[in-house]
Amino acid sequence: MVHKITGWIFGFLNVYMEYGESRRFINLCRNNGIEIWNIRADREKGIIWFCIRLSDFWKLHHIAKKCHVFPRVYRRIGFPFLLTAAKKNINMVMGIAIFFIMLIVFSSRIWGIEISGQSYYTEENIVDYLDTKNIYCGMYGGNIDHEKIEKQIRKHYDGIGWVSVNKKGSRLLVNVREMTKDKIITKKKPADLVASDDGKVISIVTSAGTAKVRKGKKVKKGKVLISGIVSVVGDNDEVIRKLKVRADGIVLLKNEELYTDYYKRVQKIKEYTGRKKVVYKITAFKKDFFIHNPLNDLETSKKCAILYDGGCVCPFLTKRFPVSFRRVIFAKYAYVRKKYSPDEAAAELKYKYKDYIRKKEKTGYKLVDSSFMVDSEGTGYKATGKLVWLKRQTHYEKIRQKRNMKNGNNGNSSGNTG
Repeated sequence: MVHKITGWIFGFLNVYMEYGESRRFINLCRNNGIEIWNIRADREKGIIWFCIRLSDFWKLHHIAKKCHVFPRVYRRIGFPFLLTAAKKNINMVMGIAIFFIMLIVFSSRIWGIEISGQSYYTEENIVDYLDTKNIYCGMYGGNIDHEKIEKQIRKHYDGIGWVSVNKKGSRLLVNVREMTKDKIITKKKPADLVASDDGKVISIVTSAGTAKVRKGKKVKKGKVLISGIVSVVGDNDEVIRKLKVRADGIVLLKNEELYTDYYKRVQKIKEYTGRKKVVYKITAFKKDFFIHNPLNDLETSKKCAILYDGGCVCPFLTKRFPVSFRRVIFAKYAYVRKKYSPDEAAAELKYKYKDYIRKKEKTGYKLVDSSFMVDSEGTGYKATGKLVWLKRQTHYEKIRQKRNMKNGNNGNSSGNTG
């Protein structure tokens, strides 16, 4: 074993030669301090095999001459010979070295963030928040502070009460546990529930706090609907103390809105001429490189629409990947005057009207009733409509005791008031 280890480091040879005076040859090697090992004989072929160090092989010349034998090298083994072969195949060696370097570098990175246990908060939302805190796919995973990440998630999301962050291989596992509605309410600071719009109270159900309005009452924007101040009454109907809580309940307000829009009969619109120029843009480490066809040039003109196609090279890994590829199209256009018929104008106004409704519904409004009509007016067409909205109130403000005293107690302290 010692011969194999030291021999591989300094290099050794597997040698064979004819019998001849092999016994004398072996004795002379021993007397001259030349170490040979693993000696074996092949009687059928009339040769003997042995191993010898590379440095000792060159000392055999005078001994082989005396014994009338000629040692021949069968195999070269050890690091010196590998180094010689590597010089001849430098490209392969560099490829192997680069492979192992990339393996070491990439294995120390985070290539996946998995979120589990959530129901209200989406995985994309939590991953985007972690990205703002420099926790992203592709980052170095050796210095991740798990406790710090857990505290940041709990602080940012009120509905999450427990978080566990663990690193497993090249993945970051984030396990969350959301709180129930009652726990979320008790965790938040005391506040009043106030009206976000003018409207009429359709229904009010109080689960925490003191109701300040009744069903059917018209309220102004900023009016306290449910107060966060709760009075504790004693045996003699006397107020012992007042507690501050976060008002909670379901309050529905109905309000009406007048909608108007105007569309000119003659409009300037863009019309593409068909001439365009395609430029390929490569962004690497905040530097831009352009590739385009020089035969497809446009004359200098400001009237060009710029259309982008493409993006990050590896968006599935990280949004911060330093290389992106885009195809940029410069399409030339000109403004032309177009006269719209009543039907075309009505279709455009109807589309804008529906788009306005979609945007309002995204903010929590529910459309109860609506009317829409288009009439000619002056040099264009005017659209008018009436919208009736129903919205659950979710706007909170800091408790102001004077404001609550001024509004008075127009409802019950708890329970269903509508």
